[in-house]
Amino acid sequence: MNPQIPRRKAVWLGLFVLVATCITVGGLMATGTLAQALTPRTRVTTTFHDVGGLSKGDAVWYARVPVGRVERVGLGRDGVDVRLALDSGTVARIPGSVEARVGSDGLIGNPIVVLEPGEAHVHGPLVEGDTVPSRPGTSMDELMEELRATNANVLAITGSVRTVTDRMDAGEGTLGRLAHDDVLYEEVRSTLGSLKVASDEASAMARDGRELARDARDVVATVDAATQGETPLGVLVGDRDAGQDLDATIENLEASSETLSENLAAMRDHWLLGGLFTPKAQKREERQARRAARRDAVDPDDAVAGAE
Repeated sequence: MNPQIPRRKAVWLGLFVLVATCITVGGLMATGTLAQALTPRTRVTTTFHDVGGLSKGDAVWYARVPVGRVERVGLGRDGVDVRLALDSGTVARIPGSVEARVGSDGLIGNPIVVLEPGEAHVHGPLVEGDTVPSRPGTSMDELMEELRATNANVLAITGSVRTVTDRMDAGEGTLGRLAHDDVLYEEVRSTLGSLKVASDEASAMARDGRELARDARDVVATVDAATQGETPLGVLVGDRDAGQDLDATIENLEASSETLSENLAAMRDHWLLGGLFTPKAQKREERQARRAARRDAVDPDDAVAGAE
Protein backbone atom coordinates (compact mmCIF):
# COMPACT_ATOMS: atom_id res chain seq x y z
CA MET A 1 0.00 0.00 0.00
CA ASN A 2 1.30 3.40 -1.02
CA PRO A 3 1.76 5.64 2.09
CA GLN A 4 1.29 8.80 0.02
CA ILE A 5 -2.43 8.10 -0.60
CA PRO A 6 -3.62 8.70 3.04
CA ARG A 7 -1.38 11.73 3.18
CA ARG A 8 -2.98 13.08 0.00
CA LYS A 9 -6.45 12.49 1.43
CA ALA A 10 -5.48 14.33 4.61
CA VAL A 11 -4.28 17.29 2.57
CA TRP A 12 -7.50 17.40 0.56
CA LEU A 13 -9.53 17.07 3.75
CA GLY A 14 -7.62 19.94 5.36
CA LEU A 15 -8.15 22.12 2.30
CA PHE A 16 -11.85 21.29 2.30
CA VAL A 17 -12.19 22.18 5.99
CA LEU A 18 -10.29 25.44 5.47
CA VAL A 19 -12.44 26.47 2.51
CA ALA A 20 -15.65 25.55 4.34
CA THR A 21 -14.53 27.55 7.38
CA CYS A 22 -13.74 30.59 5.23
CA ILE A 23 -17.10 30.36 3.49
CA THR A 24 -18.92 30.05 6.82
CA VAL A 25 -17.10 32.98 8.39
CA GLY A 26 -17.63 35.09 5.28
CA GLY A 27 -21.33 34.28 5.24
CA LEU A 28 -21.71 35.14 8.91
CA MET A 29 -19.91 38.42 8.46
CA ALA A 30 -21.98 39.22 5.38
CA THR A 31 -25.24 38.69 7.22
CA GLY A 32 -24.02 40.47 10.35
CA THR A 33 -24.66 37.47 12.58
CA LEU A 34 -21.06 37.14 13.63
CA ALA A 35 -20.73 40.87 14.28
CA GLN A 36 -23.89 40.77 16.35
CA ALA A 37 -22.67 37.79 18.28
CA LEU A 38 -19.43 39.57 19.11
CA THR A 39 -21.03 42.95 19.96
CA PRO A 40 -21.59 43.64 23.69
CA ARG A 41 -25.29 43.80 24.60
CA THR A 42 -27.38 45.51 27.27
CA ARG A 43 -30.53 43.54 28.04
CA VAL A 44 -33.81 45.13 29.14
CA THR A 45 -37.35 43.74 29.33
CA THR A 46 -40.83 44.98 28.54
CA THR A 47 -44.35 43.54 28.53
CA PHE A 48 -46.98 43.86 25.79
CA HIS A 49 -50.62 42.80 25.68
CA ASP A 50 -50.38 42.11 21.94
CA VAL A 51 -47.12 41.68 20.06
CA GLY A 52 -48.70 41.45 16.59
CA GLY A 53 -46.48 38.61 15.34
CA LEU A 54 -43.25 39.87 16.94
CA SER A 55 -40.61 37.15 17.11
CA LYS A 56 -37.01 36.56 18.12
CA GLY A 57 -34.49 38.41 15.97
CA ASP A 58 -36.76 41.30 15.02
CA ALA A 59 -35.20 44.76 15.11
CA VAL A 60 -35.41 47.36 17.87
CA TRP A 61 -35.51 51.01 16.73
CA TYR A 62 -34.91 54.26 18.53
CA ALA A 63 -35.38 57.53 16.61
CA ARG A 64 -35.78 55.36 13.47
CA VAL A 65 -32.28 53.93 13.97
CA PRO A 66 -31.72 50.19 14.65
CA VAL A 67 -30.22 49.85 18.14
CA GLY A 68 -30.70 46.15 18.92
CA ARG A 69 -32.66 42.92 18.47
CA VAL A 70 -35.47 41.02 20.14
CA GLU A 71 -33.77 38.26 22.12
CA ARG A 72 -36.75 36.41 23.55
CA VAL A 73 -40.56 36.46 23.32
CA GLY A 74 -42.64 34.49 25.81
CA LEU A 75 -45.91 34.52 27.70
CA GLY A 76 -45.76 36.10 31.12
CA ARG A 77 -48.10 36.76 34.04
CA ASP A 78 -49.44 40.10 32.75
CA GLY A 79 -49.00 39.62 29.01
CA VAL A 80 -46.21 38.83 26.61
CA ASP A 81 -42.74 39.35 28.06
CA VAL A 82 -40.14 40.52 25.57
CA ARG A 83 -36.43 40.75 26.25
CA LEU A 84 -34.47 43.25 24.17
CA ALA A 85 -30.73 43.04 23.51
CA LEU A 86 -29.50 46.58 22.83
CA ASP A 87 -26.10 47.56 21.50
CA SER A 88 -23.99 48.71 24.43
CA GLY A 89 -22.38 51.37 22.25
CA THR A 90 -25.72 53.12 21.60
CA VAL A 91 -27.65 52.37 24.79
CA ALA A 92 -25.81 55.20 26.55
CA ARG A 93 -27.70 57.62 24.28
CA ILE A 94 -31.13 56.15 25.06
CA PRO A 95 -32.77 57.86 28.07
CA GLY A 96 -34.21 55.74 30.82
CA SER A 97 -37.67 57.32 30.36
CA VAL A 98 -38.33 55.67 27.00
CA GLU A 99 -41.44 53.59 26.31
CA ALA A 100 -41.77 50.63 23.95
CA ARG A 101 -44.46 49.85 21.40
CA VAL A 102 -44.86 47.32 18.62
CA GLY A 103 -44.67 48.83 15.13
CA SER A 104 -43.57 47.84 11.66
CA ASP A 105 -40.77 48.91 9.35
CA GLY A 106 -43.23 49.71 6.56
CA LEU A 107 -46.89 49.65 5.59
CA ILE A 108 -46.92 45.86 5.51
CA GLY A 109 -43.36 45.30 6.75
CA ASN A 110 -41.95 43.15 9.52
CA PRO A 111 -42.93 43.88 13.12
CA ILE A 112 -40.36 45.76 15.19
CA VAL A 113 -40.07 47.23 18.68
CA VAL A 114 -40.00 51.02 18.66
CA LEU A 115 -38.53 52.92 21.61
CA GLU A 116 -39.99 56.42 22.05
CA PRO A 117 -39.50 59.18 24.64
CA GLY A 118 -41.92 58.77 27.52
CA GLU A 119 -43.45 61.01 30.16
CA ALA A 120 -41.63 59.50 33.15
CA HIS A 121 -38.94 61.68 34.70
CA VAL A 122 -35.99 59.29 34.79
CA HIS A 123 -32.48 60.66 34.73
CA GLY A 124 -29.69 58.79 33.00
CA PRO A 125 -29.64 56.19 30.21
CA LEU A 126 -30.96 52.64 30.17
CA VAL A 127 -28.90 50.13 32.10
CA GLU A 128 -28.74 46.36 32.27
CA GLY A 129 -31.91 44.81 33.73
CA ASP A 130 -34.21 47.84 33.37
CA THR A 131 -37.91 47.31 32.71
CA VAL A 132 -39.22 49.54 29.93
CA PRO A 133 -42.90 50.52 30.14
CA SER A 134 -44.97 49.78 27.05
CA ARG A 135 -47.74 51.56 25.20
CA PRO A 136 -50.28 50.05 22.80
CA GLY A 137 -49.31 50.21 19.15
CA THR A 138 -51.36 50.29 15.99
CA SER A 139 -52.16 46.77 14.90
CA MET A 140 -52.64 45.66 11.34
CA ASP A 141 -56.30 44.88 12.04
CA GLU A 142 -56.88 48.49 13.07
CA LEU A 143 -55.14 49.72 9.94
CA MET A 144 -57.26 47.47 7.76
CA GLU A 145 -60.42 48.67 9.52
CA GLU A 146 -59.45 52.29 8.91
CA LEU A 147 -58.64 51.45 5.30
CA ARG A 148 -62.06 49.86 4.83
CA ALA A 149 -63.75 52.93 6.33
CA THR A 150 -61.73 55.19 4.04
CA ASN A 151 -62.69 53.13 1.01
CA ALA A 152 -66.35 53.35 2.00
CA ASN A 153 -66.10 57.14 2.28
CA VAL A 154 -64.38 57.35 -1.10
CA LEU A 155 -67.12 55.25 -2.69
CA ALA A 156 -69.80 57.48 -1.14
CA ILE A 157 -68.08 60.63 -2.41
CA THR A 158 -67.67 59.10 -5.86
CA GLY A 159 -71.38 58.24 -5.95
CA SER A 160 -72.34 61.78 -4.97
CA VAL A 161 -70.08 63.28 -7.62
CA ARG A 162 -71.53 60.95 -10.24
CA THR A 163 -75.06 61.98 -9.26
CA VAL A 164 -74.17 65.66 -9.62
CA THR A 165 -72.52 65.14 -13.01
CA ASP A 166 -75.52 63.13 -14.25
CA ARG A 167 -77.86 65.98 -13.25
CA MET A 168 -75.61 68.48 -14.98
CA ASP A 169 -75.63 66.39 -18.16
CA ALA A 170 -79.43 66.31 -17.98
CA GLY A 171 -79.61 70.12 -17.68
CA GLU A 172 -80.85 70.10 -14.09
CA GLY A 173 -79.79 72.58 -11.46
CA THR A 174 -78.08 75.93 -11.90
CA LEU A 175 -74.88 74.53 -13.38
CA GLY A 176 -76.82 72.26 -15.69
CA ARG A 177 -78.98 75.10 -17.03
CA LEU A 178 -75.91 77.30 -17.35
CA ALA A 179 -74.16 74.61 -19.38
CA HIS A 180 -77.12 74.09 -21.75
CA ASP A 181 -78.75 77.56 -21.95
CA ASP A 182 -76.77 79.99 -24.13
CA VAL A 183 -78.96 82.97 -23.18
CA LEU A 184 -78.41 82.36 -19.47
CA TYR A 185 -74.70 81.97 -20.14
CA GLU A 186 -74.55 85.35 -21.90
CA GLU A 187 -76.47 86.98 -19.04
CA VAL A 188 -74.08 85.54 -16.49
CA ARG A 189 -71.15 86.66 -18.61
CA SER A 190 -72.57 90.18 -18.84
CA THR A 191 -73.13 90.22 -15.09
CA LEU A 192 -69.55 89.16 -14.48
CA GLY A 193 -68.38 91.94 -16.79
CA SER A 194 -70.42 94.48 -14.85
CA LEU A 195 -69.00 93.15 -11.61
CA LYS A 196 -65.50 93.54 -13.02
CA VAL A 197 -66.20 97.15 -13.99
CA ALA A 198 -67.66 97.82 -10.54
CA SER A 199 -64.64 96.20 -8.96
CA ASP A 200 -62.29 98.40 -11.01
CA GLU A 201 -64.25 101.50 -10.02
CA ALA A 202 -64.16 100.45 -6.39
CA SER A 203 -60.41 99.96 -6.66
CA ALA A 204 -60.04 103.44 -8.16
CA MET A 205 -62.19 104.92 -5.39
CA ALA A 206 -60.13 103.13 -2.79
CA ARG A 207 -56.96 104.46 -4.40
CA ASP A 208 -58.38 108.01 -4.41
CA GLY A 209 -59.43 107.54 -0.80
CA ARG A 210 -55.89 106.53 0.13
CA GLU A 211 -54.49 109.60 -1.64
CA LEU A 212 -57.06 111.82 0.10
CA ALA A 213 -56.17 110.29 3.45
CA ARG A 214 -52.48 110.87 2.73
CA ASP A 215 -53.17 114.52 1.84
CA ALA A 216 -55.24 114.89 5.00
CA ARG A 217 -52.37 113.49 7.05
CA ASP A 218 -50.01 115.98 5.40
CA VAL A 219 -52.39 118.85 6.22
CA VAL A 220 -52.72 117.67 9.81
CA ALA A 221 -48.94 117.39 10.08
CA THR A 222 -48.55 120.92 8.71
CA VAL A 223 -51.14 122.28 11.15
CA ASP A 224 -49.45 120.45 14.02
CA ALA A 225 -46.08 121.85 12.99
CA ALA A 226 -47.55 125.36 12.80
CA THR A 227 -49.23 124.93 16.17
CA GLN A 228 -46.01 123.74 17.77
CA GLY A 229 -44.01 126.64 16.27
CA GLU A 230 -41.95 124.55 13.85
CA THR A 231 -42.75 126.83 10.85
CA PRO A 232 -42.60 130.63 10.31
CA LEU A 233 -46.38 130.80 10.51
CA GLY A 234 -46.28 128.77 13.69
CA VAL A 235 -43.70 131.12 15.17
CA LEU A 236 -45.87 134.14 14.32
CA VAL A 237 -48.98 132.50 15.70
CA GLY A 238 -47.60 130.83 18.78
CA ASP A 239 -44.63 133.03 19.77
CA ARG A 240 -45.75 136.25 21.52
CA ASP A 241 -42.28 137.81 21.34
CA ALA A 242 -42.12 137.24 17.59
CA GLY A 243 -45.54 138.88 17.20
CA GLN A 244 -44.40 141.91 19.17
CA ASP A 245 -41.25 142.14 17.04
CA LEU A 246 -43.39 142.04 13.91
CA ASP A 247 -45.63 144.84 15.24
CA ALA A 248 -42.57 146.96 16.04
CA THR A 249 -41.19 146.35 12.54
CA ILE A 250 -44.47 147.46 10.94
CA GLU A 251 -44.56 150.62 13.09
CA ASN A 252 -40.97 151.42 12.09
CA LEU A 253 -41.86 150.97 8.42
CA GLU A 254 -44.84 153.31 8.79
CA ALA A 255 -42.70 155.97 10.51
CA SER A 256 -40.00 155.64 7.84
CA SER A 257 -42.64 155.99 5.11
CA GLU A 258 -44.00 159.20 6.67
CA THR A 259 -40.48 160.64 7.02
CA LEU A 260 -39.70 159.77 3.41
CA SER A 261 -42.90 161.48 2.23
CA GLU A 262 -42.03 164.66 4.14
CA ASN A 263 -38.50 164.70 2.70
CA LEU A 264 -39.79 164.25 -0.84
CA ALA A 265 -42.27 167.13 -0.38
CA ALA A 266 -39.51 169.41 0.87
CA MET A 267 -37.27 168.51 -2.04
CA ARG A 268 -40.10 169.17 -4.51
CA ASP A 269 -40.50 172.74 -3.18
CA HIS A 270 -36.75 173.42 -3.31
CA TRP A 271 -35.69 175.79 -6.13
CA LEU A 272 -32.78 173.58 -7.17
CA LEU A 273 -34.38 170.12 -7.01
CA GLY A 274 -37.97 171.06 -7.71
CA GLY A 275 -37.63 170.41 -11.43
CA LEU A 276 -36.73 166.82 -10.76
CA PHE A 277 -40.02 166.17 -9.03
CA THR A 278 -42.28 168.12 -11.48
CA PRO A 279 -44.63 165.63 -13.09
CA LYS A 280 -44.05 164.95 -16.78
CA ALA A 281 -47.65 165.77 -17.64
CA GLN A 282 -47.33 169.19 -16.00
CA LYS A 283 -44.13 169.89 -17.92
CA ARG A 284 -45.83 168.86 -21.17
CA GLU A 285 -48.79 171.20 -20.52
CA GLU A 286 -46.47 174.11 -19.77
CA ARG A 287 -44.54 173.59 -23.03
CA GLN A 288 -47.75 173.44 -25.04
CA ALA A 289 -49.01 176.65 -23.38
CA ARG A 290 -45.80 178.47 -24.25
CA ARG A 291 -46.01 177.35 -27.89
CA ALA A 292 -49.65 178.52 -28.13
CA ALA A 293 -48.73 181.88 -26.68
CA ARG A 294 -46.03 182.33 -29.28
CA ARG A 295 -48.40 181.51 -32.13
CA ASP A 296 -51.04 183.88 -30.81
CA ALA A 297 -48.55 186.75 -30.52
CA VAL A 298 -49.07 188.95 -33.68
CA ASP A 299 -46.80 191.66 -35.04
CA PRO A 300 -48.45 195.24 -34.75
CA ASP A 301 -47.86 196.09 -38.45
CA ASP A 302 -49.53 192.90 -39.50
CA ALA A 303 -52.45 193.73 -37.28
CA VAL A 304 -52.99 197.23 -38.90
CA ALA A 305 -52.79 195.82 -42.42
CA GLY A 306 -55.33 193.36 -41.59
CA ALA A 307 -57.68 196.05 -40.29
CA GLU A 308 -57.54 198.02 -43.55
